[in-house]
Amino acid sequence: MAKRLFAQQGIGKTTMMDVAHASGLGRRTLYMYYKTRDELYRAVVKSEIELIISRLQDVMKTNISPDKKFIRFVAVRMQALEDLVRRNRSIRSDFLNNQSRIEEIRKELDLQEKVYLTKILKEGDKRGTFRIENPEITATIAHTTIKGFEPVFIRDGFGSNYQTTLNLCIKILFQGIRPQIK
Repeated sequence: MAKRLFAQQGIGKTTMMDVAHASGLGRRTLYMYYKTRDELYRAVVKSEIELIISRLQDVMKTNISPDKKFIRFVAVRMQALEDLVRRNRSIRSDFLNNQSRIEEIRKELDLQEKVYLTKILKEGDKRGTFRIENPEITATIAHTTIKGFEPVFIRDGFGSNYQTTLNLCIKILFQGIRPQIK
């Protein structure tokens, strides 16, 4: 219920009384679980992050080549983010205006994404699909690069330049900026 209220009204206009009333709980009962509206909001965002992690776990279970898995991972990740910010305007607003709050809440997601990217890169290196000296650092660079596009994509509403930019980002991550020698 809180998720719906935050999405519709925003965090600033949603009170604990609104949430208690909408969920059929007493205000005191709600306060037993969440001391503040911010704590409740963090729980809502955490549940959204768990959904994203679940979608990424599904990608990791696929039996496809590491290069295809990397591309699918990025595509699913960005689609999950798009779905989230379209569904919840409070989270969209935080991504654009309150980066520090989002960064604090999404630490678990960032760590898990780096673990997954490292696994993909190590698998690719082992199979000869990639040539990587340090998969952990490369995963951090890839993650930071992809994450850096989030505010632009969100601000643009995942509009016309989204897919082109994302494809270029993936191409640069795979091939660098040097011309390919034939």
